[in-house]
Amino acid sequence: MGMGDAQAGWDFFVSYTQADAAWAEWIAWVLEEDGHRVLIQAWDFVAGDNWVQRMREGVAGAARTVAILSTDYLESEFGTAEWEAAWRADPLGARRKLLTVKVADCEWPDLLASVVGIELFEITEAEARRRLLRMAAGAEGGRVKPDMAPPFPGAKRAVPDKPVFPPALPRVWKVPARPDVGAAEAPGRPSASGIQLADRVEGYLTGVANTSLYWQGWLPVIPATGVLLLCHGGNEHCGRYQNVVDTLIPDRWAVYGLDLRGHGRSGGKRVHVDRFSDWLDDFDRFKCEVVSRHQGLPVFVLGHCLGAQIALDYALDHQEDLRGLVLSAPFLDTPAVPGAVRSLGKVASRLLPEARFKVVGLDRISQDPEVVRRFRNDPLVCHENATMTMARIVERQFKILIERSRDLRIPVLIQHGAEDAIADPDGSRRLARAVGSPDCKLILYPGLWNEIYNEPERQRPLSDLHEWLASHRESPGNGDGLTSGEDIKRRP
Repeated sequence: MGMGDAQAGWDFFVSYTQADAAWAEWIAWVLEEDGHRVLIQAWDFVAGDNWVQRMREGVAGAARTVAILSTDYLESEFGTAEWEAAWRADPLGARRKLLTVKVADCEWPDLLASVVGIELFEITEAEARRRLLRMAAGAEGGRVKPDMAPPFPGAKRAVPDKPVFPPALPRVWKVPARPDVGAAEAPGRPSASGIQLADRVEGYLTGVANTSLYWQGWLPVIPATGVLLLCHGGNEHCGRYQNVVDTLIPDRWAVYGLDLRGHGRSGGKRVHVDRFSDWLDDFDRFKCEVVSRHQGLPVFVLGHCLGAQIALDYALDHQEDLRGLVLSAPFLDTPAVPGAVRSLGKVASRLLPEARFKVVGLDRISQDPEVVRRFRNDPLVCHENATMTMARIVERQFKILIERSRDLRIPVLIQHGAEDAIADPDGSRRLARAVGSPDCKLILYPGLWNEIYNEPERQRPLSDLHEWLASHRESPGNGDGLTSGEDIKRRP
């Protein structure tokens, strides 16, 4: 059904710029879950459409326009044209045609100063969802009367019945180190091992070029004895590593993850980077923020696929700060690509640096259909391919990182599915032979695909990860060599 066939039925048109695509898709998802009809470029503008015309029709045909406000949006000519058109159609707000949602700290244009809006940044997801749905209900009904009667103001208590929920998190949320308390003295939920899990913590920090970077962490209630920093793969986000978190938290690990720029809840053009060093500088700021809260604990980095590239490069320059490095399916080679295609990619990256070229089949991440289903439906996953600029930057690291790895001296664990169709396992084999550390272990898992921690047979990779980290938390390690299946060979 074309746009013209449906425009009278849209409740909301989501106006946004590509830098805020993750926010826009999350907002659209929440609104549609609540029963609203939503028009959004990422889902509804298909091949053959004139997207400029579709945007005009969206503003004119939808009952309301939701403007996703950020500095990037307010500097966008198309974004400005869209919100101004909605404002001109209802300058006094009688029909509430224009709704504003701030997803980053930015200045309000003069025309928007009188429009009542909401802010979703630096709050929890649950609170953001509540605010968004309350805004939608108010816009449609003209009122947002609460479901329950407010408390009688004439009988205030000196001490409230329960703690007040904090209304917002600062740009960087520095949670002080936890006191040495037992599980009975702090809130949490019990794990299978009996160790309670603390509530997830989250926050934002400022990366290179003032890019907003989202991070989150998981802590055991009793004091942690080690820190693991996650660096996720391309197109995804750090929230997809719950299996790793659930494996390590009972063993008193503090686990933190960062959404890379252009991914998840972080800012920046989707699946794009201008320089590889931007990722490294961002990750260093993230590491310093986390380590400042856990001084004296051993720090490990775990990177997956693209994130393993970044983790390896970062570890090479910060070996004195790290106890060890884990690389899951490091992206250091690709399955056979015809030379003509590689040549075409080189030319395209120069002529069309922001074009997107389908190279990686994202449906090959796991053999677990539920994992793939959740991946496809995850609004924080970017389902576009990387820009040609990013693809060329990443490919250039294949040879460079393997050569530089001769200087790596800290313990390294490399885990790779032998049937990975995204990151060729040969890259891990070459890396294991090149690493200069006497403690380098490669484990290849027959039959497994790219996301080894999300495979149906995930228990063995997770168990190997748990055991390796535990054995290296107290001591540097002993050099287990190369492992494939159950066969162990010591690297000369």
